[in-house]
Amino acid sequence: FTADLLRETILTPNTGYRYRPLVTSGPYQFESYDPADSTASVILNPKFLGAYDVAKGNIYRIIIKLTNTATQMDELKTGAIDMLQGISGGAQITRGLDLHDQGIVNFASYPRYGYGKIAFACDFGPTQFPAVRRAIAYSLDRNEFARQYTGGYGIVVNGYYGASMWEYRENKDRLDKELNSYAYNLQKAEDELVKDGWTLNKDGKAFVKGVDQIRYKKVDGELMPLSIEWANTANNPVSDLIAAMLVPEVKKIGMQINGTTVDFAVLLDHLYKDGIEKPVYGMFNLGTGFATTQAIWYYYSTDPEYFGSYNTNFIADKELETIALDMKRTDPQDQKGWAEKWILFQKRWNTLMPDIPLYSDIYHDFFNPKIVGYDSSPTWQFQYAILRADVK
Repeated sequence: FTADLLRETILTPNTGYRYRPLVTSGPYQFESYDPADSTASVILNPKFLGAYDVAKGNIYRIIIKLTNTATQMDELKTGAIDMLQGISGGAQITRGLDLHDQGIVNFASYPRYGYGKIAFACDFGPTQFPAVRRAIAYSLDRNEFARQYTGGYGIVVNGYYGASMWEYRENKDRLDKELNSYAYNLQKAEDELVKDGWTLNKDGKAFVKGVDQIRYKKVDGELMPLSIEWANTANNPVSDLIAAMLVPEVKKIGMQINGTTVDFAVLLDHLYKDGIEKPVYGMFNLGTGFATTQAIWYYYSTDPEYFGSYNTNFIADKELETIALDMKRTDPQDQKGWAEKWILFQKRWNTLMPDIPLYSDIYHDFFNPKIVGYDSSPTWQFQYAILRADVK
């Protein structure tokens, strides 16, 4: 194989395998893709031998399309689409439940195996310092944030976990006691900054509240401003809430957050530092879903090989990594031992705050009543549930 041959057979638009993956091993195989409206069609794979329970799929063709949040419930109502999967946010869920009350749709709901978050780049700029990340956490009323966004269909979590994870459910009371909830407190936020050395103004003199706008800290002999670039996406209620509830608050403690709206693909490029020569953004808002078998030791490895692909925070904390590697060595039958190490990991993570968890919500899948046998759950997502569903 040569590089030119691989480019031709994989990357050529319309004919390359990236755009026409005709050889598949799963229950469905690629049929077509229309870039004009971002619509993909897949059909049952006649050579698929079946899943562990011999399920081979009943619905011959599935069309997957990109929807607009503002109009997706209308499309569901009119029958332009038959299913919306993984819906979050109180406004959207309420609209879906209204359709259910009218007999137009059915739904399945389940607590999320993940969370919505503010993610930090922990390798440059002000967000490389845990104290800055903690100060930001103290500056946001996360309970009110979650209430406004989820409409009551979600909770606030204080670590690297989602509402449906068994480790959380079985240790909730202990976690509530031992993890810092970072309740809204601008005095504590300011104290974090002062203790971390953010005590100067732009001239290198003592920062004076009410006179100076932005705090500075001397880092490697240079003054670093407490100014953070934040990448967000358009038509996103979470971005809107951050702009309204966090940005004005941090100004009160001498911090500035500058928001830039970008396409989600661009946001991910900067988050992963994929093709980015010089990092720009220290803060992002997005969501994450955890794998059912979570390899935490990769996501928080200090080995640069894992930076970007797994460790998207680019955090290199030896103590956190050591705990994670000890989790890896746990006997698979030792559930109690695993949980103890998991809690230890959460406590260290909670101190470092590479993310600020905003909410772990209750996902809703809304679908046309003609779809029967669709039964989704936190760890039984669309790709599994749809294989066992049918159309009446």
